[in-house]
Amino acid sequence: MSAIGWIIVILDVGLAVDAGRRPASAWAAADRNKGWWVAMLAIFGIIVVIPYLIGVLPRLNEATRHPVGSAFEKQPVSGFPNAGLGEYGAPASYQASPPANPYEKR
Repeated sequence: MSAIGWIIVILDVGLAVDAGRRPASAWAAADRNKGWWVAMLAIFGIIVVIPYLIGVLPRLNEATRHPVGSAFEKQPVSGFPNAGLGEYGAPASYQASPPANPYEKR
């Protein structure tokens, strides 16, 4: 096998492994079928590489870069958006910040 043949085989195997290791949530967010793409990459190789690189991989990267419900995403304290609470779960009566003395009545 020539060097170009080996490069194609390594690329095919690498992309199939990459596709297989990505979580199902990323595939769902990218609106693609994980099983179908892994099978197509493993079976047909170079024929499916270009569509995978152009149409699927960018969507998977975007989905894994900005996961839905990320731990770093600001979540409402009560589980309901704006359920009578101000920003960061403070009571709405505090407006911008709590008083210097928390026992002081407004």
